[in-house]
Amino acid sequence: MSGYIFKDVVIIGGGPAGMAVADRLYDLGIKDIILFEKESYLGGVLPQCIHDGFGLIKFAENLSGPEYSAIYTNRLKEKNIDVRLCSTVMEISCEKGPATAGDFPVAFHTSVSCISKNDLSDGSDAPDGTIELITRAIVLASGCREKNRSNMYIPGTRPDGIFTAGTAQSFVNLHDLMPGKEAVILGSGDIGLIMARRLTLEGCKVKCVAEIDSVSGGLKRNIKQCLDDYGIPLLLNTTVTNIFGFPRVEAVEICNVKHDEVNKTFTILKDTARIISCDTLILSAGLLPENSLIQDLDYAFSGEVSGKVLGEPSCGSSSELSSELSCGPSSELSSELSCG
Repeated sequence: MSGYIFKDVVIIGGGPAGMAVADRLYDLGIKDIILFEKESYLGGVLPQCIHDGFGLIKFAENLSGPEYSAIYTNRLKEKNIDVRLCSTVMEISCEKGPATAGDFPVAFHTSVSCISKNDLSDGSDAPDGTIELITRAIVLASGCREKNRSNMYIPGTRPDGIFTAGTAQSFVNLHDLMPGKEAVILGSGDIGLIMARRLTLEGCKVKCVAEIDSVSGGLKRNIKQCLDDYGIPLLLNTTVTNIFGFPRVEAVEICNVKHDEVNKTFTILKDTARIISCDTLILSAGLLPENSLIQDLDYAFSGEVSGKVLGEPSCGSSSELSSELSCGPSSELSSELSCG
């Protein structure tokens, strides 16, 4: 096993779930931890969520996303937890026979590509290139990615001006860039509602928020504070059915839909089609688990979350600590770890 680094736990992802796991494990006495984060900062999407509402349960405080993230970032730094930023985990492979790292059996190898020099824990440089690790447990905290146009099968031209809500939020809050001047938002989850208000405050005219379901997926207070207070119409049972314009979006077509509750399908009512001029389409239509790293491992899948059924690795780990754990809002984690 020469050339390998041995760690008790490898955490993949430095968002709120990954940071919370690292913090909790350390407090439980498991301190030989390494956390990999592909971005140059910790926090996941929190740094771009400048609105408040975070921390009410965990910290009994009303915090913004950056403030919430800073608490865990500082905790990890104070505990000198090994954090590698700008580092991408390329592969997780499972050994068929247990190996030994120190005095415990291990089941996993992880191959990690460090694309820059960074080590949050003490300010020293982490080596460039590939790091090979053997570990007792892996915590997959890589979060989700937003559904984009290709996931939603929206026909029409392929112009500029189509963004996911998270990308638009990043442009405005982190980079001081406006996605456009006139926008239609598809999806009324909380991020879609919050972006409707954010864009309006920055001078963008939000024509409407279209929601394919018969009820909004967002909180009632966000509907009131983000749409009603600014006169932005919420169109229920409505979806985008075509996109026009090139090289930039010029308009979208929206149609009402009729739901079949028995078969869980819907029919687009083409006779309700209308055209809304805009130069921007914001997609806020849900998330997909970022679980590509574990697709090839020999685990059963959970159909509800497109993730793995946890705690029964086929490669024979005899550790009481489940060899692979998933965490965050898209998981079905059942363990003593409290995260997300």
